Amino acid sequence: MDFYVLLNLVVLAFPLMLSFDKKVAFYKQWPAAFSSIALVAVVFGVWDVWMTAQGVWSFNPEYAGTLKFLGLPPGEWLFFICVPYACIFILACVRGYVKDKEFNFPRWIWLAWAGVFLAASLLFTGKTYTFMVFLSVALALSAAAWLVPNTMKSRNFWLAM
Repeated sequence: MDFYVLLNLVVLAFPLMLSFDKKVAFYKQWPAAFSSIALVAVVFGVWDVWMTAQGVWSFNPEYAGTLKFLGLPPGEWLFFICVPYACIFILACVRGYVKDKEFNFPRWIWLAWAGVFLAASLLFTGKTYTFMVFLSVALALSAAAWLVPNTMKSRNFWLAM
């Protein structure tokens, strides 16, 4: 087993074992969690396949092994499952153990930050990865400001981050 696969399994192990904690009972949220993880895995899988094919990044065979599917090692595919699971689990734990409070940040603040990231992306048009990351953050902040504004106001959301 290569190091990258092992690292992903370690990341998954504790959240998976603790998913049965009575106060959090994360296992009850598995259908929704795995549906969202699958959607994110497709989006980021396509992104990674594209970035790897473009030569923006690669994987060291010493740590990631030589086996590849669509140009990505098994550890990278596992990453798309294990890390989002751990992140959603952390949010569930924060929600289970910490009383939420609302931060009153108006929408314009998130949109202003989106503008900052959009401007930053324009500074890096010659750097594919940096450009795409800044542009993606700008789009994600804009979408969140309009589609899920209450999430952006949740203290527990930001504690989990």
